[in-house]
Amino acid sequence: TMTANNIGRSYNAKEMKGKLEDKEGNSIDPCAEYASGQCPSVVNVGVAGKSDIVPMGALLRAAGLNSLDEISGASSATGGKKHQSYRYSGAVLVVNIDYSNVFSYNQDDFEYTYKVNLITDTQFKAYQREINPQDQRLRT
Repeated sequence: TMTANNIGRSYNAKEMKGKLEDKEGNSIDPCAEYASGQCPSVVNVGVAGKSDIVPMGALLRAAGLNSLDEISGASSATGGKKHQSYRYSGAVLVVNIDYSNVFSYNQDDFEYTYKVNLITDTQFKAYQREINPQDQRLRT
């Protein structure tokens, strides 16, 4: 939702045009992650009347990360090991949404752009403890 309190306007993604861009400003097709004709109907960015649902692969591509198997450059928690993949060390993405009406200067006509940044030299891991239902042993 975009709110401009000073002019009393508020819009959500269903009411605006939008797009996902890569680092060079090129539009990213969120369905490019799927084989031809296999994109789920819920995947959308900037389609009027629909909520935005963006596959993780499209966000990674927009950030310039083509594969989780690329080397992250992040140090392990104990130091060293700067040759871990993003799949192992995790990745931190920051998604910014830029709103604009400068293409029309109309207070009722806004567009938005998703821009994704990969934060380097970081790692992120989530651990979950659970009990194996077959042998009742705790695993992480």
